[in-house]
Amino acid sequence: MKRIIPFGDRVLVKRQKTKEHRTEGKIIFTEATDNQDTDIATVRFVPDLTFTDQKLIENAESIIEGLSKRAGEDSEALKALLNLNHYLKLKSLQPGDKIMMGKYVGTDFKDSAIKEDLTMCRIDDIVGIVKEV
Repeated sequence: MKRIIPFGDRVLVKRQKTKEHRTEGKIIFTEATDNQDTDIATVRFVPDLTFTDQKLIENAESIIEGLSKRAGEDSEALKALLNLNHYLKLKSLQPGDKIMMGKYVGTDFKDSAIKEDLTMCRIDDIVGIVKEV
């Protein structure tokens, strides 16, 4: 069996169909749109944490403090701080999280082993996490 594992800043998601949201909140869809993809997807797979990932996450608070002190005067420190923020967002995603993403982004494919349509997308294509309130 073959598996596709996201690399770099990519995640594997399953887009949801309109009919899967018919009773959620105040969103109302017609039956004619039941099988259309929505901007909502469920995270299926994120890259595993490496040893380096674990160390960065463990030390993130002290790294952020150090970079924050220098960011006002050093543009490289500001860039590093923004890159760390981007990285931590990617690493905070977990399989099962519901996300909102751009409708026309990612690479769609069919996984014949599990008979599902999946999408590989970049972390920048994710515009938010859907949370129950």
